[in-house]
Amino acid sequence: MAKFFFLNQMCFRVKLHDTINSSVPTLPRISKPGQHLKWDDYLDKVYTKRWRVSNKTFDLNTFEWFYWDSPLDSILKPKKVFIYDQVRFNEAWIMPPVIPKQLQNWEKNTCKYPPEGLYNKIGFFVRRKRKKDISLEVLRFKYGEINQTWFYNLRGSGIFLRAKQKFSTSNYHHAFDLREYIVPTYLSRDTTCANLSFQTIAEETCDCDDSLDYLNCM
Repeated sequence: MAKFFFLNQMCFRVKLHDTINSSVPTLPRISKPGQHLKWDDYLDKVYTKRWRVSNKTFDLNTFEWFYWDSPLDSILKPKKVFIYDQVRFNEAWIMPPVIPKQLQNWEKNTCKYPPEGLYNKIGFFVRRKRKKDISLEVLRFKYGEINQTWFYNLRGSGIFLRAKQKFSTSNYHHAFDLREYIVPTYLSRDTTCANLSFQTIAEETCDCDDSLDYLNCM
């Protein structure tokens, strides 16, 4: 199964690309392997090699999440943003793990350690215009939830909530247009995997390693 990666060193290298902008260029739509070899290899890591026979088209221009070892690594530097900063459509962004004290004025300082700040350990976000046919592709970090577990709905994560599971949705209103999938699991402790069942693009059940602090599919 797919094995996700934790590349802090590459993360820091990307941040030092001061001459590269944060705009994501037009990317290919991939329906079969062999035309974009670097992207083929990347999709192998994210979706397993089963994507090659899935008869699905992967429009990379709809991806809202990329891991650090994507082919975009060498051609852009994600914008570093804070709560309420403006992010353009098709712009890559990350958030620092700690918000500066002078900006801690949102919901009684609960944004001092924003959940988005954890994600730059493994990749970066891209703001996209959303379509109605939103998939159940998700990602999350442990974040001290009580009595519920929420996920970011992010195309490009390679991890899917199984459609048979019950969940509710709510919009997460800020400049980046992220959307949460709220799953009422009533946990006694915060976990990565939330005792839920995840699957790959081929609808195969995958195991989540709860010892990691980010959602994964082993």
